[in-house]
Amino acid sequence: MKEKRGADEYRRLNVAIEHHPPRCADDPRFIRDAIDYQPNELSELRAVCRRCPLYALCASYGKAAKPPAGVWAGSVYKPRRQAHEAAD
Repeated sequence: MKEKRGADEYRRLNVAIEHHPPRCADDPRFIRDAIDYQPNELSELRAVCRRCPLYALCASYGKAAKPPAGVWAGSVYKPRRQAHEAAD
C-alpha cells in the first residue's frame, strides 16, 4: 500500500509535539479551510507560527503534504481538485 504524501514528515512532527506543544494548540483559527482566512488574519497567525519551536517540522510537513485546511508554519494550501472534478 502506498503511503500518503507527507507521512514521514507528519510522524516527525507528531513526535516533536509530544515534547513541545505547538503555539497554535487549542486555537481554532489554525484549523479552518483556506477560503475562510482574511489577509490581515493570516498575518497575525504567521507571526504566531514564526515564534513556534516546531516551525521547521511544521513547514516540512506542510510542503510535503499540502494539507487542504489549516495554517502550517504560516502557509495555507489550497485544496487539491479531486480526480472526478479534474475530468469535468
